[in-house]
Amino acid sequence: MEGDSIKYTVIVPIYNIEPYLEQCIRSILDQSYDNIEIILVDDGSTDKCTIICDRYSKIDTRIKVIHKKNGGLVSARQAGARQAQGQYILCVDGDDWINQDYVKCIDEVIMMHNPDIVCEGYIEVYNDSNKNHFLKERAGMYLKSDIEKEIFPILISSINGQVFEPVVWAKAIRKDLYIECQLKVDRGIKIGEDGACTVLCVCGADSLYVMERCDYYYRYNRESITKSRKPFAWSEIELIYLHFEMNVKDIIPDYNEQIARRMVHSLFNIAVSQFYASDTYIEKKIRIKKELEKQTYKELINKCKVKGNLKLLLAKICLKYNLFFLMYIYSNLK
Repeated sequence: MEGDSIKYTVIVPIYNIEPYLEQCIRSILDQSYDNIEIILVDDGSTDKCTIICDRYSKIDTRIKVIHKKNGGLVSARQAGARQAQGQYILCVDGDDWINQDYVKCIDEVIMMHNPDIVCEGYIEVYNDSNKNHFLKERAGMYLKSDIEKEIFPILISSINGQVFEPVVWAKAIRKDLYIECQLKVDRGIKIGEDGACTVLCVCGADSLYVMERCDYYYRYNRESITKSRKPFAWSEIELIYLHFEMNVKDIIPDYNEQIARRMVHSLFNIAVSQFYASDTYIEKKIRIKKELEKQTYKELINKCKVKGNLKLLLAKICLKYNLFFLMYIYSNLK
């Protein structure tokens, strides 16, 4: 299969997930729908992921392998996107896996409705249990006017904290749209990097379909390229803020209100993540307080209007009144 004859490209970013990688690859190879290419992006792994990728590329000609210097999740997805030949892009994290009929069910929707984006729910996989996470939005087809009316009000964050599912996986996105949006994401963004791409995709889409299915298995709370417990850099919130200011500010009608809530959520997560650092509690407090004294952050916190969402309200109160001990407690509960 060459060029446009390939319908789906599955991009798999990989970094040091040796115990889980083969299950991921096998789940893609065993799909009941086979008109796919699989791009395994080895993002500088230091374990045996490199060997596993190369071995599978010799087993199945649909697999392409990219070996690159470690650059993070955004960099890995961008590398895969540049080589994609499919009409649609599907992303699967290297320590997750998919149901055997995942691509087939997505293809049935695309054959019938031809949307720019197809969205599914997913299954959270814990050590001893699974939990279905169905999408909260109305199932079915959305034309541009429907997207603007029903999705835009929750695309970044509604007043009650409802957010259109920001993950880039559990979605099929038309290739040209995905590549355009993914390549706009700064490689330095490591918190909210999925939403940085999907928000742009939804803004640029003329149609979207929401499925009442959960065929994607998300391995919850794994330390990997996408799931790690470490302090995030404060510069990341500036990157994500500038990213949205440049790309969607003039598209979403109540953007200023939504971005304030989004930034408070991010600020809180970054503040909480500081407690994963190895320095003392006092040093962490000083570092967090210094950042929160920035005028831009103060303005965003004050502009954040919340109703009916206790977690987001708690985040705003903790940030506004420097309630560091509550942040510390929360960091231990996550």
